[in-house]
Amino acid sequence: MTFKESIRTCIAKATTFDGRARRSEFWWFYLFVTLGALVAYVIDFLLFWPPVDLVGARLAGAFADPLSIHAQLLPVTSFWFFLTILPLVAVGVRRLHDRTKPGGSFMGLDALMILPGTAGSRGPNSYGEEPQP
Repeated sequence: MTFKESIRTCIAKATTFDGRARRSEFWWFYLFVTLGALVAYVIDFLLFWPPVDLVGARLAGAFADPLSIHAQLLPVTSFWFFLTILPLVAVGVRRLHDRTKPGGSFMGLDALMILPGTAGSRGPNSYGEEPQP
């Protein structure tokens, strides 16, 4: 699966938590989300961060309410996060299904770091047919 195909597939299946996803689908979409977050952060830094001499006062005010730092200093990054979190979780759950793991185990460290990188089971499993390359 190519970079563009992965993005299209993950956006189209943003609310699909059944079925299976190949490693390439997961990792290409993960790269897309990471690069998008980097671009969003740079935009936030250039447009919304105060001049150096005012940073201390602005940060002190922003940290008074933990949620306001995102609204005040990282609005583009926050928007990107909320836009991509559901498709990222959905493809993560489908990736776990390819390893014959239940989607509920998505929160464990092994599910986040180890399982997405390991090969899926060959042939059909209880979560569906093997994804096509």
